[in-house]
Amino acid sequence: MRKLLRMVGRAVKAFLWIVKGLLMLIAVGVVVMWPVSGGRTIGVRVERYTAGPASGEDRLYSAGCWDGRAAIRREWGDAGGGRVLAWIRAEVQSDQIDDR
Repeated sequence: MRKLLRMVGRAVKAFLWIVKGLLMLIAVGVVVMWPVSGGRTIGVRVERYTAGPASGEDRLYSAGCWDGRAAIRREWGDAGGGRVLAWIRAEVQSDQIDDR
């Protein structure tokens, strides 16, 4: 029983160290980004398009800060057909041409 409790204790301790590290990473990010974003807007945006024979999808990930505020956003859109699917196919095709 003691051996099991020691193993659980070690696992909990490791988990708490991971949580502590993540919180520290967030705190450092806040300390760096807060003064930098005063009066400015800073952001990163990544989009990914995939198109299949009958459907397509659009994924968007973005993060930014402005006036001391920070935001992280994720969006996902599914196109079952029609104009949106045609638009996604055009985006995928233009990305393939740019990569060559």
